[in-house]
Amino acid sequence: MIAGGLLYSCASTAAGDASAADIPSWWEDPHKHDQSHLYFKAKGESFLSLEDARAEAFKSIKKQVAEYIQSSIEVRDRRIDVASRFELREVESFREFEPPHRTDQWIVFVLGRYPRTEYERIRGRLEQADRLVKEWAVAQSNVNREEFAQAESRLLGIISQYDLSLSPGFTLEDAKLALAGLYLKQGSVLKARTWIQDVRKSTTEPGWRSRAEDMERNLPEISLNDAFGSRKVALFCCASAGRDFRNSPEMQTEASAQLARAGVQAAMLTFQEPVATQIFNNGNADALLAKARDAGADVVLAMMLNIDSSKTGKAVKIPGDGVTSALDATVNYNVILVPSGRALCSDEVRGFSGGSASTAARNLLGIIFNHHGHLRRHAAAIAQAFEDEK
Repeated sequence: MIAGGLLYSCASTAAGDASAADIPSWWEDPHKHDQSHLYFKAKGESFLSLEDARAEAFKSIKKQVAEYIQSSIEVRDRRIDVASRFELREVESFREFEPPHRTDQWIVFVLGRYPRTEYERIRGRLEQADRLVKEWAVAQSNVNREEFAQAESRLLGIISQYDLSLSPGFTLEDAKLALAGLYLKQGSVLKARTWIQDVRKSTTEPGWRSRAEDMERNLPEISLNDAFGSRKVALFCCASAGRDFRNSPEMQTEASAQLARAGVQAAMLTFQEPVATQIFNNGNADALLAKARDAGADVVLAMMLNIDSSKTGKAVKIPGDGVTSALDATVNYNVILVPSGRALCSDEVRGFSGGSASTAARNLLGIIFNHHGHLRRHAAAIAQAFEDEK
């Protein structure tokens, strides 16, 4: 009995010593957070391997890091899982301890640390998300109140800062298509199309791509205002019969009226015959551009009406006019940037017209300004050229 009691006493002591030895000295008093790192401890256990135990400990540490980040600021949406949004790869082992007395499973104590710089980066993205949520709400309110300038400014800001945030509760595609819708409300079809195409080409989500494609199909026709905007257009219009050129006030009046209906400002230019010859026969627009600069214009629209006298006067059947004495007329037109002298487009429209030369000019100018195959077809290139010149 004495021997048995002594043996039991020794075994108990050994077990107690083993228990103390199996816990690291730093476990009850781990390293405090300092200026460079945050510190978190975890115990990992596994029946499979030591590596599985270590993985379990690191998983717990990453969870603690995520909870610390969320609890340290006022997060709008508590359902945000920081650990799933960020891999938190920067979590590293500062100290590890494997108990010397093995049981039926592997055990490891890990003191991990996480850089404060990464903590501040993620925290900043969460705070940015909260700011964007507020801006998004105000932008929508601006749109509803038709405060378009404020809405545009906010939406552009949201788009530019979106990637600096974390899960603000709306998508980048939401903001881009909202901006496209805003431009449509203001009649800026080209600007709307730019953002719709951006979504269509950049999104990885089929739903957003389909929505962008639907919006693009339903866009209204591009207007002259989309092409020229607030820029001043210098108009030079002349008529020729053979080799004789003259200024055409009738054409200028009609062209100016067409631009005015589109909300585009125009300036009238007039020249003597040699200038028209240089422009349309020799391709030299120096004198034209110089006068356009003096008028404060940004772009020149030069047009020439040419009457083919060999075909004029013949009886021709014209829809709406019946058989009449007709003019065979062609209007050549060129759009030229004033600052650089760069030609943006050069085209013509031709047809028979009843009545006078002024009637022919009015009919053909109506086609140039309103048909989708003429100035409207070149509108996107004209608008892009202005952006390239900035």
